[in-house]
Amino acid sequence: MWQNKFETRLELEPTPSRYLLIYLILLHALAGAALLQPLSLPTGVPFALLAAVVASLLWQVWRHYRDSRRTTRLIWRTDGAWDYQMGEQHWPDLSLLPSTYITRGLIILHLQPVNGRRLYRVLLPDSLPTEQWHLLWLRLRYAGSSGEDVGVRD
Repeated sequence: MWQNKFETRLELEPTPSRYLLIYLILLHALAGAALLQPLSLPTGVPFALLAAVVASLLWQVWRHYRDSRRTTRLIWRTDGAWDYQMGEQHWPDLSLLPSTYITRGLIILHLQPVNGRRLYRVLLPDSLPTEQWHLLWLRLRYAGSSGEDVGVRD
């Protein structure tokens, strides 16, 4: 685990990404189109697979809608620990794991509570205001330059 200290805390309120939703819709549309091609499968199997693809798409759209109604808040404190709040749930004192993935267009935060399961948060550039995105990206990149193995990509 790696922790860096900063003079000010970073407060983020990410919103669900429209880019991710569009990507998921296109991916499901391609899967549906592939199932509509002539396949050598028993008669009902393509329709069952198509129903599964549609159900998966509806699930993803519902999750996006549900997440857009919830308030999500991430705070990177000055001592290097994180606080995460989603709706009524609150996880204090999380540590940022080295498996966090950072690129210019995608950030996947891996946060570990003291006792419990890891939390993953996928952030795309449209999830945060531009200034917050850039500041988070810089801090994560700076935190990862301390010699630890971190998933930083350019």
